[in-house]
Amino acid sequence: MQNKINLDQDLAIFYSGGSGGFLFFYYMLLFKKHVVGYNVAVLEKFKNQISELKFSQERDVHKDSYQNIAGPDWPNYEDFKSNNFFVSDVIKQEIESLKNQFVSYKNISACNNNYDLLVDNIDKMIQAQFQGTKRNWIHLEMTPNNSITQSLQSQKYKQKLYFYRSSTVNDWKAFKGKKIIFYTDFQTQLRMAIYKKTKWFDDATIGKRNILVSDVKNVINNVDVINGINKEVYDLLPLADYAVTLQQLINDPREIFQENINNNQLDLIKKYKSLHPNLLLKKTKLF
Repeated sequence: MQNKINLDQDLAIFYSGGSGGFLFFYYMLLFKKHVVGYNVAVLEKFKNQISELKFSQERDVHKDSYQNIAGPDWPNYEDFKSNNFFVSDVIKQEIESLKNQFVSYKNISACNNNYDLLVDNIDKMIQAQFQGTKRNWIHLEMTPNNSITQSLQSQKYKQKLYFYRSSTVNDWKAFKGKKIIFYTDFQTQLRMAIYKKTKWFDDATIGKRNILVSDVKNVINNVDVINGINKEVYDLLPLADYAVTLQQLINDPREIFQENINNNQLDLIKKYKSLHPNLLLKKTKLF
């Protein structure tokens, strides 16, 4: 297994839910060295999420969309719709930020399959996805399409970035280029999965109800753990060319990559940490 990651090549990431996989994926994209493909439907969904937040008196903003993005000091939907509220400077700034991100995304969408422009503006897209509240930001994650990534012919970005999870692990194993495994210890993975309601606790597994103590005990009793790591992940470590932990990415990213870290990446980590309670960060050693 090699040390620092060389970004001048195609790379394939594998992660197991609750490990911060999308954080690492976004972090990698912010180097702006790799092209990645998305389904048109996914891009349109993202565009629509932002366009529904167009704040104007002529537009009837949908209630769910407004509540998904509203911060704790924002007015309720009814007052917003009727304009019966005083807009603070803070709210004005947040609204203007969203509008700017929407304009940037419209430029991306207009280029159709011009993924060079998407990479050029990837920092804007990621900023928009992390505009969510602590309750819903995970639902703004955009999953790439590896088949589209493989077929892309970029004139500007020669390297491609692939993204795999548990359901596509066999494709990751078969990948011919350099493989990265992004993971964390089982206790951290469990705590993050509980907080984000993902992996063993997502809606597909337990429904939309709250997580019960019995759910957590069931996971603890049935997940095999080796050397403090989920066996699902532990068994894959020998197959990886690079292995990176969530704690390394948060606390010491300069030791991971051959490239210099940029301000967009530092801002991403800061935003990610702000979406988690301090006690959770302390218990998981994400300082």
